[in-house]
Amino acid sequence: MGNQIYTIDLDYDSRKADASLSAFRARVITQLTDLASKQSKIELFKDLQGDTKKADEALQRIKKNSEDLHATLAKLGKDDVGFKQLSAQTKLVDKEFKAAERSANALADRIKLLDVDLKKAGVDTGNLTAEQLALAAALGKVQAAASVQTARSVLGVTGANEAQAQILKLTQAYNVLHAAEKAGTISSNELAVAKAALNVKIREVQASMDGASRSSANLSTNLIAISASSFAIGTQLVTAAKAAIAFEQGIARISSISNFTVSQLETLKRQVLELTQRIGIDAPTALAALYEILSAGIPEQNAFKVLESSSKAAIAGVTDINTAAKIGVAVLNSYGLQVSQLDSVYDKLFVTVR
Repeated sequence: MGNQIYTIDLDYDSRKADASLSAFRARVITQLTDLASKQSKIELFKDLQGDTKKADEALQRIKKNSEDLHATLAKLGKDDVGFKQLSAQTKLVDKEFKAAERSANALADRIKLLDVDLKKAGVDTGNLTAEQLALAAALGKVQAAASVQTARSVLGVTGANEAQAQILKLTQAYNVLHAAEKAGTISSNELAVAKAALNVKIREVQASMDGASRSSANLSTNLIAISASSFAIGTQLVTAAKAAIAFEQGIARISSISNFTVSQLETLKRQVLELTQRIGIDAPTALAALYEILSAGIPEQNAFKVLESSSKAAIAGVTDINTAAKIGVAVLNSYGLQVSQLDSVYDKLFVTVR
């Protein structure tokens, strides 16, 4: 399979500036989200490959240790000194081996599922570096297209094809009046006014196509404001791109260590976004904290509740979400408390701090 090229389908009609810009932004975000999803899945796939290699190496070490212990144990009699201790140690290592084997198998299964998912999306999992380069180029193209189109909108610049269509329409309108003048239904004075109006409008369209629809005096007065607006719109789209990528990567990481179904992940996305918007925290940061919460052994059905409590506690206690989550989870695990008691735990902790 050759190097992948991701095509970007973006269009913009400056004749319908506000509505077209809104639709254009929506298409940009859709394209970015799709590309970000592929990019985050590739990153996850590479991470899983690295984790699988480490898991296999650990499994082989434990297996070798188990074989050595069994070989030594076989040489001892039940009444020999150290037999009981060695036997107990062997059982522990055997148990460790089974756990490592389950972990390695689970990683292998996740890689297989993700491999299928990526191939369905048109990603060549055998050439991930090339795929990432192609995705990066596509993301750059989307961002560049967004900057160009928003700049066109702000400056009132008309594309060549659009300008030609407008001039043709104006000329056709004038020709109708010219025919009417010949037929005697309108006066020559009316036709002269129409021709003057035609010339003015054609000049306006041509000026718009060249990006000079304003006089030089107006342009010099408003140039800074126009540039600032264009830059702001472009920056918003780039910021949205980065946020979309970070968010998708966060969801992918959570998927890699959990058993959430696709529908459950969609629900989780919505819950996290609603939470972050409600209390004013960064969504990717919240997902990173959720990843740590799940990694600490909190059951999936309780993880979001812990995140929610941790987020509120972080704001109240003037700390970051990760720190609040780690403290809360540590207290729950150390004292065997229920997740429903976490809010009370935080209240006591931060009252003590204050």
